Amino acid sequence: MRRLKAAKGFTLIELMFGLAVAAVIIGVAAPNMRTFILNNRINSTATEFVRSMQNARSEASKRQKNVVI
Repeated sequence: MRRLKAAKGFTLIELMFGLAVAAVIIGVAAPNMRTFILNNRINSTATEFVRSMQNARSEASKRQKNVVI
């Protein structure tokens, strides 16, 4: 008798289970990603402000004059 080759791939149930797991993970990660992006924007704005202040201080010291930001 001939042997049948084993089928390769996923069954519909395995595919649906995988999609359900992915949907749960994305549902949990999406709000956290939004918070991460907002915190990153705040940090970058604060860093830019500190750099501007340091640059103004350096220029004021170099020129011996008041510097306006």
